[in-house]
Amino acid sequence: MPPRRHFTPTEVELLLTTDNPQHRLLIGLGCATGFRISELLSLKVSHVLKDGVILDYINVAKEYMKGKKSNRRIKLNAKTKDMLQSFFHDRILDENCYLFRSRQGNNKPISSGMAWIIVRNLCQLHHIVGNVGTHSLRKTFAIGVYRTSGNDIRLTQIALGHAHIEVTIKYLGISSAEVDDVVDRM
Repeated sequence: MPPRRHFTPTEVELLLTTDNPQHRLLIGLGCATGFRISELLSLKVSHVLKDGVILDYINVAKEYMKGKKSNRRIKLNAKTKDMLQSFFHDRILDENCYLFRSRQGNNKPISSGMAWIIVRNLCQLHHIVGNVGTHSLRKTFAIGVYRTSGNDIRLTQIALGHAHIEVTIKYLGISSAEVDDVVDRM
């Protein structure tokens, strides 16, 4: 099976048209932060909101990170802060509540399997095909950082929290056709 692919900007816009605010937040925050699904699902209200104000950064504790070696901090851009503000607009949530709270049990996050179902169902609804899932959110962030930075692989590595640049190169799935195109333009 080929690796998960990223979503195109058009596909992201389609996915964000869902009427479910929590599903919209899952898609938007996943694409805007590049957190792995386990990291996203570990987020509580206090990670993004303090005294009614959306924070500038999200910090994920190392116990929720792959490898559990260090924390990860991501800046929230204006568009993402607006999305969060909209999400909280008519909601009064305790700061200890999970952002992606399950209906099962008292203040538990949805499972990664449920998040995958949400993403897959939204993709089916909008006829988005290919090998897509929750990891496509992270890959969308990666491609966005890579392209916005002028194809700066080192900056992309840091944004993703990868320990080795080889992982980032493989992760981006840069094709030989893209390399050929660059050589042709030299």
